[in-house]
Amino acid sequence: MEKPNTYYKNLAHLPQALRPLTEQARWVVWRWEPRTTKDGNQKWTKPPYQARHPSQHAKSDDPDTWGRHEDAVAAMRAGHADGIGYALMGSGIGAIDLDHCVDLESSELEDWAKQILTEANGAYKETTVSGAGCRIIGKADGDNQQRRFTFDRNTGAGIEIYRNTKRYITVSALERGSCAELPALDSFIDMLLARHTGEARQQTNGGLDFNDAGPQSAPDYDNLIRNGAPEGERSEAFNAVVWHLAGKGWTAEAITDEGRQTPERDRRQVCRAIA
Repeated sequence: MEKPNTYYKNLAHLPQALRPLTEQARWVVWRWEPRTTKDGNQKWTKPPYQARHPSQHAKSDDPDTWGRHEDAVAAMRAGHADGIGYALMGSGIGAIDLDHCVDLESSELEDWAKQILTEANGAYKETTVSGAGCRIIGKADGDNQQRRFTFDRNTGAGIEIYRNTKRYITVSALERGSCAELPALDSFIDMLLARHTGEARQQTNGGLDFNDAGPQSAPDYDNLIRNGAPEGERSEAFNAVVWHLAGKGWTAEAITDEGRQTPERDRRQVCRAIA
């Protein structure tokens, strides 16, 4: 199994929004390591190692195993690691991973990822070290969250949400767009959780205007598809139906094809719901 390529920019001089993080002793290094899964397949993993002692494992819940940013960069430059990472526990930093959403040949983004990145306008965004994903980073002080929502079980496409949790994130410095300072991310995280779980959540700490989900019950998706959405609510209904099907593992192509295969009368009703 061939070792994956690693994508990164200048890790010694991170983008402006991430520079305050370099002043904290929360850094680890990582390297690609193969692991055999329960079903006998092999996959590449990125276990953390200590920045000053890169032959020793680091722990995401043990600050004694974390180190300085400059030590992590030095270990990587010396060939002891494939990349650097930042420990999230107790940091006030949250992250959202968009997995398997970038075509490595064309660099094109999947539509669902484009939507999330657009909604996260103002947050820091970067391409992940695999080259196939994106990450959103911001300030977050809300409740502990470590959740994954899979959109395509064949490719592994989906989102992962990390807040106040025992986890480290890799850092590539491959910024998408430009962000001068990390914004509050709690409202956006709460909105995504409400969207994908159908559960109303108390919005925490304000922050950017991320289409606040507010206290509400899950939409009646079958009714939306059968009867359409009221005037003035169709853009919201479009998002609800598409994200509902995507959350069940449907790809954008599958959702489109399903609509094409319905009878003309039913297709008009679907279009009323999602147009």
